[in-house]
Amino acid sequence: MEHEFQAAMNILAGPPPTAPSRYNQSSIPIVLISGKQLQVQIRISHAGMYEKLDPSSPRYDPTFPKPIRISGRSIRFIQSEVNDWILARIQASRNIDKSEGNAK
Repeated sequence: MEHEFQAAMNILAGPPPTAPSRYNQSSIPIVLISGKQLQVQIRISHAGMYEKLDPSSPRYDPTFPKPIRISGRSIRFIQSEVNDWILARIQASRNIDKSEGNAK
């Protein structure tokens, strides 16, 4: 009976914690979003998203989050990288506003 109880408790406890991977150094789960979800989140067209990713495009943004290829035709983006990019864009726009304000 004691053995059955311990086995049930082990099942309820779940798998043992794993060491953080080299890409996920915290206990926060990595959230992947689709290209369409990214487009909705930052209000950009499908073509606009790929222009930001294409180094030969005049609209190329080297800071834009890089996609992860899931399969032959499927890509995903890491939500935290998208969030970081958005925050960097906000910070850059605030710095531009401040520098323009000081120049006047």
